Amino acid sequence: MNKHDKAYVILLMIVEFLWTVGACSIWTFMKDNHLKNMIVSVYASLVVLTVITLTMRLRKSSHARVVTIATNIIYLPFFPIGTAVGVYGLWKVDRKQKPR
Repeated sequence: MNKHDKAYVILLMIVEFLWTVGACSIWTFMKDNHLKNMIVSVYASLVVLTVITLTMRLRKSSHARVVTIATNIIYLPFFPIGTAVGVYGLWKVDRKQKPR
């Protein structure tokens, strides 16, 4: 793993924590049950997607690159944190190092 891959894994862990906290706070404080269930299900889906991506990256699976690209594309609309992580993941992660 190069330094960008390590940084990306750490970013994924932070984002997963933030989305879990966000889902718990929405579940706790929101009054409208239908809207609350919809928003929490989106957050839960993102947490599951992040866990799958982290697991595949840490196990160095052969499909980790494809799952990482798909995850980054899904993150892009979630401004500002998801967009930043998605752009970083698409731009720097899984790139081959240039020989010096």
